[in-house]
Amino acid sequence: MDVLIAGMERIRAGTFRGRDRDRLVTATVDGDGLVVRVAFSETVRSRDRRVVESAVREALRAAQKNLFDAYGRLVATGSTEPLDAEAGGSTVDEPPMFAIGAQEAPPAGGALPDPSLLEER
Repeated sequence: MDVLIAGMERIRAGTFRGRDRDRLVTATVDGDGLVVRVAFSETVRSRDRRVVESAVREALRAAQKNLFDAYGRLVATGSTEPLDAEAGGSTVDEPPMFAIGAQEAPPAGGALPDPSLLEER
């Protein structure tokens, strides 16, 4: 039982990333599945708003699935290995151009992020 509790604590202390299939958006969630960061590729500005909205949802689902999978591995094997909590099963080959952290308010109306919320890379 102590191994499971320690594994749960390790998972909850981690972060998990996921990406959409077109690699427009990388989302990071914490060990509770809450959004920590959403980062956008440089090409996102040229995309239709609906495409970006869909990419954000897909990246968030992927990040949360990586979290869920970590719990599944823990229950199935009693171990969080080969858990790479920060990578969450995916890697980012190119750094994002800008990102929105969890502390900022989400953009209203589904529009692209307000430039005042953007963090330059």
